[in-house]
Amino acid sequence: MAIRERQGETETLGAALARHPYDREILLALASYERTLVSNQTPLDVALSGGAPLTPLEQQGRAIFGNRNCAVCHGGALLSNDAFFYTGVRPVQEDLGRFAETGNIGDRGAMRTPTLRNVALRAPYMHNGEIATLADVVDFYDRGGDFAAPNKNPLIVPLNLSPQEKAALLAFM
Repeated sequence: MAIRERQGETETLGAALARHPYDREILLALASYERTLVSNQTPLDVALSGGAPLTPLEQQGRAIFGNRNCAVCHGGALLSNDAFFYTGVRPVQEDLGRFAETGNIGDRGAMRTPTLRNVALRAPYMHNGEIATLADVVDFYDRGGDFAAPNKNPLIVPLNLSPQEKAALLAFM
């Protein structure tokens, strides 16, 4: 694999690593990290590929996920729209969010919508690790977030989920 070409000279990855042994350690660390980013085959993946179907509880959770607008932000193959929203995790004056990059007042407190692929494996939750369990995340969204602001995503409203609906959502995720 050529990593650098200059005036007809081609340096292979192996040659570069032989010259710079610390680069090898960095690349190995990066490769190890990237392997953690590969999603497991979730029950949804298996079901969509023709394998074992979702359990009735997982099916109920999937339906709730769609009916309660979760899929608007957490849809598609990545279970994320990659957009930035303020959802009421912290007061906007305490957490600048995307505003720090854009200077746009509407971006105060806005964070990128994370993927929900393998979400059960990635505690703690939210951009600041403030929420310890996935059940607590469901409770957070069920109450419509914890803080209000003019730029709060209008989809973040109390959901009034029953304990059974919360259990189904957790089973699906």
